[in-house]
Amino acid sequence: MKFSATFVLATLAALSSAAPTPGKSVEDYTIGPERRAKSVEDYTIGPEKRGKSVEDYTIGPEKRGKSVEDYTIGPEKRAKSVEDYTIGPERRAKSVEDYTIGPEKRAKSVEDYTIGPE
Repeated sequence: MKFSATFVLATLAALSSAAPTPGKSVEDYTIGPERRAKSVEDYTIGPEKRGKSVEDYTIGPEKRGKSVEDYTIGPEKRAKSVEDYTIGPERRAKSVEDYTIGPEKRAKSVEDYTIGPE
């Protein structure tokens, strides 16, 4: 089925004249012509806050440079290790034997404890 160019042009002209003249768009009804150029960020956040990041809202710009350790431990304690908290720096050099047996008994063998040297 072949259509001539004249037929196609005549059909298109008839259809275009039957179509309603363009009026308001969907955006004009839901948003309005004065707001149509605005982005979603302008509606939900506002142009004055759009430059801020999520960290600015949840933490604040003055605290953003701090790490998680600064919040949970504090900068003065961050250099300390877990051993410093649980044992203490004065006991960290000691071994398990120093705690359970003591340095004066550590040189003795199991036989010395159970039987005795004599």
